[in-house]
Amino acid sequence: MAWASQLAALNEKVQSTFAPTLATGAVDQALYMPSSGIPDPFPITLLPLDPLRLEGVNPGNFTLRWAVDADFAAQSYTPQQGDLITIDGEDYQVEQIQADLGGGTRLMLIHAPL
Repeated sequence: MAWASQLAALNEKVQSTFAPTLATGAVDQALYMPSSGIPDPFPITLLPLDPLRLEGVNPGNFTLRWAVDADFAAQSYTPQQGDLITIDGEDYQVEQIQADLGGGTRLMLIHAPL
């Protein structure tokens, strides 16, 4: 099996194991909204990461999340600083983007109250 397919299978397993789930058991999706408006908002799955500076709750004023690159590739989009993500009805702005060698992207998000 090729390395890329093994990595994709591992990412699927991690995502299904650690992603938050709704009462229905379905994976809880976030809504990604590019600041340029193109493409249209699209769903992505974000896994929570332990923050380096702990707040009382995560998400709070900021949150660290990991996304599978395939979610962005499906939209032919690369995450940009200033994009918005809605998580559980709360809006967050993409502050920092860090690629990781495991087929994902780490995002530092800042709460963006309207």
